[in-house]
Amino acid sequence: MNEQPAESPMRLDVSPCQLSDDMPLAIESGADGESLCTHIEKDIDLARIVCKHYCEDSVFVKVLSHLEAYPHFGIKDSFIWTKN
Repeated sequence: MNEQPAESPMRLDVSPCQLSDDMPLAIESGADGESLCTHIEKDIDLARIVCKHYCEDSVFVKVLSHLEAYPHFGIKDSFIWTKN
């Protein structure tokens, strides 16, 4: 059996003390600090859109019509959730 060597993890060739304003940390790179949920809720009613289209999904139609037959699914706040 011919084994491939494991890939080494990606390295950052810059130490944190060398970072400048041109290279922000991921945690600092948010545009205005507004949460994604708040931003999305202002633009569209994503929850309504998702729930509206459950009836078009071949799996979710079955789950909604016979929830007791699908113990790995549940409904909470109008959403279908998987129970893992």
